[in-house]
Amino acid sequence: MRGAAAIITRLREEGQLHPSWKTDEAAALLWELTSFHVWDDLVNESRLAPDRYIEVVTTTALATLASPIGERARAGPARRHSDDAAAPLTSQAG
Repeated sequence: MRGAAAIITRLREEGQLHPSWKTDEAAALLWELTSFHVWDDLVNESRLAPDRYIEVVTTTALATLASPIGERARAGPARRHSDDAAAPLTSQAG
């Protein structure tokens, strides 16, 4: 956890941590996102390539920690990009 706290301190010093984040909460989130359990779930269970795991977790952590905490809940659900829209379900029976 000390490593995560050190990273959070550095992000705060560099202005990359939104001021609404408490240092201990941000460090706990980073610790969890980079835990072995998350890595195992994504790489071994979901078959995400290790290099892609690094990209996904790093991007997720930095984007989340740079954003204000709590605002998303008040703003409502995020809009989906048209490329992310789910394809219509079709019946497999027949």
